[in-house]
Amino acid sequence: MRNWHASFLAIYRTTSLKLDNREIFVGNNIAVETGTYAWRLQPIAGGESFVDHGNYMQVWKQQPGGAWLFAREIWNGSTPSSAASDRE
Repeated sequence: MRNWHASFLAIYRTTSLKLDNREIFVGNNIAVETGTYAWRLQPIAGGESFVDHGNYMQVWKQQPGGAWLFAREIWNGSTPSSAASDRE
């Protein structure tokens, strides 16, 4: 996953990220956030930016000192994978 992120961020930069329909469920030292996103990406090499829309879920864990740290994430974009790979 680290390699995927590194290669993705070498090709695109985020120009905006909008989170909507957010719901947060808090339990015993754990929280789950769900929602939708609109993620605008700009190819670093030039060309038109595009927006990926989709759903996401993040898991947060509360630390002994009270801070909440990001633990896990998953997202499902609605942009066809062929459209994204055409830009790579």
